[in-house]
Amino acid sequence: MPEVSGTDLVTGAGAGAGTGINTSTRRQGLVTVVIPCYNQAGYLGEAIESVRAQTYRGFEIVVVDDGSTDATAEVAGSYPEVRLLRQRNAGLSAARNAGLELGRGNYLVFLDADDRLLPNALSDGFESLTRRPEAAYTSGHFRYIRADGSTQQE
Repeated sequence: MPEVSGTDLVTGAGAGAGTGINTSTRRQGLVTVVIPCYNQAGYLGEAIESVRAQTYRGFEIVVVDDGSTDATAEVAGSYPEVRLLRQRNAGLSAARNAGLELGRGNYLVFLDADDRLLPNALSDGFESLTRRPEAAYTSGHFRYIRADGSTQQE
């Protein structure tokens, strides 16, 4: 399971382009973090906490419960600021697309439920895209972590 430092961040036209989503209603500077989740309740809280710990505060969290049979909805529901969408199991791509539709930001991060962001991930990505406004995408480093939270060498 990776821990991401400067995560994949999509901007402007990239966040919703080609999907039929009206990108003109997106909020400037807001990063939508979409967490698709299928039976990953055991990791989901850590993923959400890693977003909440970001130094960049202009974000929203959207969790898409893709038909989980575990406590995914309960974990996501325990965070008042998380927007939760429950749907029948349709697969990872459909869950990401559903989260994208629900999001209000003009920046986008897809975070798997068993991954975590390092505290500066959103800030680093946002700064990178601000420095290069012609770019539509940025990505950063990652490191592998074990289930117990310790890091492992690549």
